[in-house]
Amino acid sequence: MTRAALDLAAERGVRTAALTSIPVGEPVYRRLGFRTVGTFRLLTF
Repeated sequence: MTRAALDLAAERGVRTAALTSIPVGEPVYRRLGFRTVGTFRLLTF
């Protein structure tokens, strides 16, 4: 589904996409061309 969304966006001229992921998902998104550009911590209480 992510690949299809990226392909459709590219067809429409979109050049940048962003997402958040847990560490276990990072390899999947790296294979799709994503790279880490920043991190954040989610705090709950």
